[in-house]
Amino acid sequence: MRRALGAVATVIAGVAVAACSSPREPSVPPPANFAPPGTPERTAPAGDSSMLDVVRDLSRFFATAPLTVDDVVVRLGPVDRDNGRHGSLELRAKDGRLTRVQLFRDAAGAPYLLSLDLAESGRPTLAALRAAFGPTRDMRTELGAAPEYMMQAPDTHQAFTVALIARLAEGAPRADTSPVVNVTLRRDERVE
Repeated sequence: MRRALGAVATVIAGVAVAACSSPREPSVPPPANFAPPGTPERTAPAGDSSMLDVVRDLSRFFATAPLTVDDVVVRLGPVDRDNGRHGSLELRAKDGRLTRVQLFRDAAGAPYLLSLDLAESGRPTLAALRAAFGPTRDMRTELGAAPEYMMQAPDTHQAFTVALIARLAEGAPRADTSPVVNVTLRRDERVE
């Protein structure tokens, strides 16, 4: 009887050790654009809708509360340079479709603006952004400055809303066929 109980205890202990040492699925799946370190960079073909998916996903993420600078850093990449309290944090993007990522903070230090420079190979056109996010409002810029357009990200009924500001290349025509070189997400507290 003791020998049988000992064998059962050994089996139970073995199962417990195996369960503890076996790889487990993460409780929260990584974003669709996540590539583990050492993975070759993935770039989207020109006009690919995957960049629109990235922007849509980040706009939902940026609307959540609470949201900290650390949350954004974990999601998008480590800090390369901190330009001070009233400047931006420059992040080293994990996603090869983003060539530059800057995070600006509000007076309390919370995320406020997220500026994304888009790799040339995956830039959507202004028409594609309009089709994905709805009508735009032309933001008047200085003469010769890059044209900018504002649109509202889909409402996720979170504590914050997100406005998208799309910038075309300097000298680009104000046309639907012009590629978007930068998308900035602005986080605004919901006003009911």
